[in-house]
Amino acid sequence: AAVLKLPPAEATKLLRQYGWRSRARTKPQDPFQKSQPIHPTSLSLPAESRPISQRHRDYLITRNFDPDQIVEVWGVLGTTHLGTHPQRIIIPIIFENRLVSFTSRDITGRALAKYMSCPLEDEVVQHKHILYGLDQAQGVQTAIIVEGPIDAWRLGPGTVATFGIEYTISQVKLLAERFSKLFVLFDNDPQAQAKGEQLALELHSLGKDALLVELPEAGSNDPGGLSPEEAQALKKDLLGI
Repeated sequence: AAVLKLPPAEATKLLRQYGWRSRARTKPQDPFQKSQPIHPTSLSLPAESRPISQRHRDYLITRNFDPDQIVEVWGVLGTTHLGTHPQRIIIPIIFENRLVSFTSRDITGRALAKYMSCPLEDEVVQHKHILYGLDQAQGVQTAIIVEGPIDAWRLGPGTVATFGIEYTISQVKLLAERFSKLFVLFDNDPQAQAKGEQLALELHSLGKDALLVELPEAGSNDPGGLSPEEAQALKKDLLGI
């Protein structure tokens, strides 16, 4: 069409006169755009998942968490020493009342990887397209944004996590759709603070009241390491509850 300066439809007719037949069934993909995996419609947690044992409870207690509360609010499970995720806490990722993915945290301190997550091809919804804790924040207009699930546990419902500082456009859209006021509470290191400031600015550009908040200097460098008393005081300062 470009070479002969013809409309595309006429160029197609001309090609067909010479026996050409298109095999295309769908719109051609942009060669520079990564193909998206086809996600399953349901997800099963690792076969070794079961209610947390005393060993899992002891780990949570050493992190200053109430095991019963963590199980009740966040639905965590544990694993045995066998299987693909040995000696871990299983953290289900729920979105719109559906189990869509999971991650897991080593409790031994000996694993090469602290966290092991669901393979991307097994996720019902890719975790970086949603927010951890969103279902627990139903009806809330003001939220705190943190990096990871354990940070969200520390501050409780009304806190959502982006699964790291590298947030996505999908997550920004969700935040803007669900909340009117937002506090970004990333770790205190320079890289995380820079990303947190960028996120706050993007939300502000979408008309949201968004503010980057630094952790108290005398406390932990990440929200998950705050004491329960420090976390409650911080949440009260930010949310008034």
